[in-house]
Amino acid sequence: ALRRHLDAALVDLEEEVAALDADDPEADYVRGRLVAVRDAERSLARLATHGDDLLDGLGETHHDLHDAFPVEE
Repeated sequence: ALRRHLDAALVDLEEEVAALDADDPEADYVRGRLVAVRDAERSLARLATHGDDLLDGLGETHHDLHDAFPVEE
């Protein structure tokens, strides 16, 4: 859900930047917002990757523990 919001914000900001005049006093501010949203998207992608890696590692540890300490039924 957060990715969708960031994607929508990027589209809106890119349109806003494209419509700006070069001498518009708000131009730098809007471009800065665009850069911040792009950075947030990259950060979110990194967090998702690290989270997936963490879960994979926990799964491997779980299996290793079962190998080391088998459950007798």
